[in-house]
Amino acid sequence: SSLKGVIMELRENILYLLEHYNQMRVEIDTLKFEMRNLNRMKDVEMIEALTFSSSLGEKVASSGASDKTAGIALSYQEQLERLRDEAKAAISTKLSALVLTIDRLDFYISKLPPVEGAVLREYYIENYSWRDLQELKGVTAKTLIRHRDEAVDRLVRMYSPLAEAGLLPDCNR
Repeated sequence: SSLKGVIMELRENILYLLEHYNQMRVEIDTLKFEMRNLNRMKDVEMIEALTFSSSLGEKVASSGASDKTAGIALSYQEQLERLRDEAKAAISTKLSALVLTIDRLDFYISKLPPVEGAVLREYYIENYSWRDLQELKGVTAKTLIRHRDEAVDRLVRMYSPLAEAGLLPDCNR
């Protein structure tokens, strides 16, 4: 009975991954973009703004900013570096998990019988409707759904050893 619950949960998680496949792909691309562009955060611009601004009570000498302002600017630069490092770590962690999830799903789908793998790819990833697939393949909706269910059952069997070993954090959504 407990095993049946684990299998049902694994089945739900696999269906969730299939249904959200394209969203996860977009999230991967977005995270890669943000990681590449994180260094474009202009600390120089922020420091210049601080250096050349003056507070009400403080006179800025004609030779440049006061030591106090320069110290504040350097403090902000250190803060920016810390924030950038934290952001990189957070993005990297999320990106690694998503890439592993998608790569694993792609790999396991590629190990399915061709008809079953094609039904999953075409319906969930390429966004064909059941009606489009019926016309395209010349089969009934019932046949397509049977292929889908058999494919998901096979995926459950492939994922089960990982789930039993506690190696599927991605299946906890």
